Amino acid sequence: MAIEAVTDERPCSWSGTALAFVESYADGIVIGAAIALLLIPGRRLPPEPLFHSVLSVATPLLACLSAEPLHVSGVLAVVTCGLVTTRSALASSVPTPGSRPSPSGRWPVTCSTARCSSSPVSNCLPRSGH
Repeated sequence: MAIEAVTDERPCSWSGTALAFVESYADGIVIGAAIALLLIPGRRLPPEPLFHSVLSVATPLLACLSAEPLHVSGVLAVVTCGLVTTRSALASSVPTPGSRPSPSGRWPVTCSTARCSSSPVSNCLPRSGH
């Protein structure tokens, strides 16, 4: 907004700046909710570790990349997307301590994607049967 105020030939006003600020926030919230609602059916599919790991990494990225070209708040789009997705997951089932996926389930996907399976990170992975 500051760069636009300096480079724009139109006069800058408080009301115009406040309106642009509110529009950026509101549109970021709308985009985040829309992305979440589009991806929720994919989260309800049977558990497939690779698919759900990619989806959990790609969801916030997709929300942010959808908001930025429209010059709206990518941060609010990501936060709203996460809140809507979490709310949907809680509403569709009664959470139990074992129902949340373990973060250690993402390490093998991350390591194989980054080709670091021989790195020290792989030594930190939980071993099955322990």
